[in-house]
Amino acid sequence: MTLLLPKEIRKIGTTDLKITWNDLHQSLYPFPYLRQNCRCAFCIDERSGKQILIKDNVNPNLEAFKVTPVGQYALRIDFSDGHNTGLYTLQHLRQLCPCKECS
Repeated sequence: MTLLLPKEIRKIGTTDLKITWNDLHQSLYPFPYLRQNCRCAFCIDERSGKQILIKDNVNPNLEAFKVTPVGQYALRIDFSDGHNTGLYTLQHLRQLCPCKECS
């Protein structure tokens, strides 16, 4: 089994994140979608695992100012709503891929 890793990570303006994986699959993530799926302690209850963040409260026009690699396992995103505490592991990002093939 091949470990799925990004071949290329590119911010598309302030609206989307595009990842081309080493199996050549391409994932396009709108930033509001990523914000809705944040797994940090502000968004997910650490004890129960229940989501605290109300997805409908995320601005559909949310943007991201910066995407920063964290080691070789995650990305940190600075969103326009001031949120930047979530780490998006590469494994989680692949599972979140919103394309029809992955859904």
